[in-house]
Amino acid sequence: MTAFLLLIMILFFALHLTLRAVNITLTSQAFDYVVSPLILLGLTAYSYVAVRAVYADRRIAAALRAVAIAALVTPLLFGYRFLLFFITLKTMH
Repeated sequence: MTAFLLLIMILFFALHLTLRAVNITLTSQAFDYVVSPLILLGLTAYSYVAVRAVYADRRIAAALRAVAIAALVTPLLFGYRFLLFFITLKTMH
């Protein structure tokens, strides 16, 4: 997972430099619309390779697991952020 996070950081820093070099400026929201699907696509590809290596799955089974992992990432992150907000709010008072 650390390798995946490092890869994300390197690739999106390169994307930022490329956009800056060609004089394209994006707002934070627009950059998020570009980056989020790319991260999800990268996570799916990484999960596919990892599932094949770890579980020795066939291609279709590994692809289904990778898609399931990618489909669950967004709801889990939203749930985590929602829970973290209320935990922080409760501990502040």
